[in-house]
Amino acid sequence: MTRPIVEVAFGYSITSASPVWTDISRRVDVGTGIGIDRGAENELAETQGGTATLKLDNSDGALTPDRAASPYFPNVKKNVPIRISVATLDSPVGSTPWALEQLADDFDDDKINLALWSQNYGAPVEGNGRARVPCKDGVFAGYQSARSWRLWGTHVAVKIATLPVANGGSECTAGVFVNSGTDGTRMGIEYSAVTGQLRLVSDVLYFDAGATVLTYSPALHGWWRMREAGGSLFWETSADGHTWVVRRTLTTPAWVGTDVVTYSLEAHRAGGVDDFAEYEIVGATVQERFYGMVNNWPTEWKGLYATSTVNCSDVFKWADLEELLPMLSQEVLLDRPACYFPLTEPAESTSVGDLSGTAGIGTLSITQAGVGGTLEFAAGTGPNELPCPVFTPASTSAGKYLTGDMGQTFVDANMFFRVRAEAWFSTSTSGRVLMSVASPDASTRVVILLESGTGKLTMEKDQGGFGVQTYVWPTPNLADGVRHHMVYSEFTNDLYIDGVNYSLSSFNGSDLRMLTIGGYAGTRLWAGTIAHVAVYLRSVTALELAAHNTTGTTAHVGEAANVRMARLADYIGLPISTQGGVFDPMASQALLGSSALTHMREVETTESGKLIASRGEARLIFQSRDVRYNPTPSLSLAHSDLETDNVKLAHDDQKMVNAVTASRPGGATQRITSQSAVDTYGPKPRTLDLLKTTDNSVADAAHWLVSRYSDPPPEIRQVPVEAFTLPLATYRALLAADVSTVIGLTGLPSQAPGATATVVVEGYSERITQNQHHIDFHTSRAQTDSVWVLDDPTYSVLGSTTRLAY
Repeated sequence: MTRPIVEVAFGYSITSASPVWTDISRRVDVGTGIGIDRGAENELAETQGGTATLKLDNSDGALTPDRAASPYFPNVKKNVPIRISVATLDSPVGSTPWALEQLADDFDDDKINLALWSQNYGAPVEGNGRARVPCKDGVFAGYQSARSWRLWGTHVAVKIATLPVANGGSECTAGVFVNSGTDGTRMGIEYSAVTGQLRLVSDVLYFDAGATVLTYSPALHGWWRMREAGGSLFWETSADGHTWVVRRTLTTPAWVGTDVVTYSLEAHRAGGVDDFAEYEIVGATVQERFYGMVNNWPTEWKGLYATSTVNCSDVFKWADLEELLPMLSQEVLLDRPACYFPLTEPAESTSVGDLSGTAGIGTLSITQAGVGGTLEFAAGTGPNELPCPVFTPASTSAGKYLTGDMGQTFVDANMFFRVRAEAWFSTSTSGRVLMSVASPDASTRVVILLESGTGKLTMEKDQGGFGVQTYVWPTPNLADGVRHHMVYSEFTNDLYIDGVNYSLSSFNGSDLRMLTIGGYAGTRLWAGTIAHVAVYLRSVTALELAAHNTTGTTAHVGEAANVRMARLADYIGLPISTQGGVFDPMASQALLGSSALTHMREVETTESGKLIASRGEARLIFQSRDVRYNPTPSLSLAHSDLETDNVKLAHDDQKMVNAVTASRPGGATQRITSQSAVDTYGPKPRTLDLLKTTDNSVADAAHWLVSRYSDPPPEIRQVPVEAFTLPLATYRALLAADVSTVIGLTGLPSQAPGATATVVVEGYSERITQNQHHIDFHTSRAQTDSVWVLDDPTYSVLGSTTRLAY
């Protein structure tokens, strides 16, 4: 038995930490079905953003945007998260006692299955796809199975649909229990509406003094599972029915290994207003199919019957929404500055803009002191070769600098958090002001400058007009014409110059609002460059901010590709997981400028890896190329079991690559060919622009491509399968198959080159309908990625499988 589960997190975004999900599975038109596309057509193509399409019943108008009567108003919005999974349910076979995992019911026929639930009490009912258990004053009610099941070596899970509300009761509970042959001796998970807690119990006489107690969270505890394995009991919860968190363990009591048990879904209250608990699915194994965003909520009518056919995109869409700023700016913004002025404006600019997004932050305007002097935008070079302004005063008090009002939000934050200031600068002139933050009347101020003569970094502070105090930090001479990075924390009195820490005690100011760059009060005007000025008013350490020095000086050249992928994903608020272990050093991407997805593609191509979206959460997955080295099948399918047409053996030049021209930033352009393939088939060229750090690694990548595709052998590129009709274990294995999964095919027709073949999944299209689940896998030849293993009978055949790994 299979059941699709479709849930929407109304009122949340794709990056929300703990969304609460609403199950809309009953609205799905299973006749039309759910269509999902994922992955790539072949291994040389980029993985595409996954999509899902499904038709939903909107006869009550609940899915109509801006309809005030909708129970989801006003949160029926585009880009809300959606997840789709499939619950497969087993059924008991053989003689009793059966394994509890085979006690399976999705409650979708709206009538109690008395073969499963023969011991019900307290008048429970079934409807709308749920088992409803009354929660009435003084009444113990529940679904309860016959005594036909065993707990040892098995498990039982349940999806929680509705929990009761205290409603003035002194006691109000809902729970699930595995009951031994002795009254009151049981294993259970029970929710109390009075305390808002879950109790994980191993009861004797209906009590457990050592129960584990959790504060209930609908986002984290939507599924409950009890399990016995290896001599231990496990109490587990899940947010999605797929990924489980162990909440309690206990040595298995003796009764578990001897007693035939019952399983019950219960509710009870003492006092208050009656209501109910609802349980949605029991005994399911849940497997993820899609996680993404709803692109649209159309309402369509056929007569007066309304439907909504929604199209959904996975998190690739989120990764492709906006252009990234240069890497240094993205790193600064990750630390949430109160104001941030990169000072990268073009030459014709007359003011400077803030990128922090803080309310009320104004632009910085050019202020003239005396007569003469210049401030030329884009005339200098800042960190990562980004443009910055050059300040050239005519004298210490004649020239131009920048001033601006940071607004009331900035002032309010300064009441709770002291200033953390950051800037990049270069100068050959000491005694000049780098920046300042002051109150509107200048009675309170922090002025940062270089000491006259010594060039040491210096602070001038005044609080409330009680007099300026000067603090000279023991830094080297910074007026040396070299670019430097400064981070100062007024809270801890820590100073970092170029990543080196200096410490000196001083007092802290508040009521700061006015920012100046390149001077203060028309005097001690800066001569040189200033870039990337930021002020932070939150709990962030100077050491954390000092890490920006690495970005600005190295652009993280040489970091491994998986680290670079994680850095890019950070910029858009998405986590990323990696699979495999071969990751090369990366060249610079300092300027960025395109979407995160575009720059992730650059890393993916450089690594010959695969970037895909998770099917179960807002997460990306990056597979290194060694994931596919010498693959072995994770499942096997007989040709006769596919029950579909269109299995096709292809032999053509579609994937042929026999001449590669490859290059890297700042490196050589190289050409690698297979001359024999060129002579036989004609040139099949390809160009590679890779973010490698050495010419040798570029050549290795080009050789790897040519060695695999100069003369591709025949391969099976499509494996369509009617998965629902297969044995449950095989069906579940197919649901687990994803990009880079290896499938073994057996019993191929006599016209095939051999009776067996091994293929790698590159992507798939699937359609889930009533009692049917068709999956069309896009596949490639698994042996394409075989590499040499010394003295191995399969992977050490001279001239055949002796390809060196790249």
